[in-house]
Amino acid sequence: MTMPIIIRRPKVVVQPLDEDGSPTSDAPVDVSCDFSTLTIDVDQPSTTVSTFCGKFQIPEDIEESVSGDITVNADTDGNWSGLVGATVEMQVWDRDDATSHRTVNVYIGVNPSLYGTTEPGTARTPSVDFPVLGPVAWASGSYTPPSSP
Repeated sequence: MTMPIIIRRPKVVVQPLDEDGSPTSDAPVDVSCDFSTLTIDVDQPSTTVSTFCGKFQIPEDIEESVSGDITVNADTDGNWSGLVGATVEMQVWDRDDATSHRTVNVYIGVNPSLYGTTEPGTARTPSVDFPVLGPVAWASGSYTPPSSP
């Protein structure tokens, strides 16, 4: 059993990818202000098999997952609306001064600014699961916010 990695107030930059997995000409989008937490988890399900010798478990393929708690703010819709339906490389730094970060290719299926409570005076904080399209990996590089156009 593994414990998930929970990163509070992560630095997150997403780079849209083309169908070959290469970065598109679209500029990277810094969505750091939208995330309150980001969770990276791994699970290895197993199948229980019974034979005349007894029961035992056979491990199946590892499943990785990425999810985030989003705090909707004034920029959330602008950050996410152009990403819906896109495959992106998500770059995640644990802190501002980190010199390495995690990368993972995920699919953006929803715009988080459209979800959450509509109760007056209550922050809208939807949780979003991102389908993982490749393994989580380490990469070198410091966090530098993409420049604004």
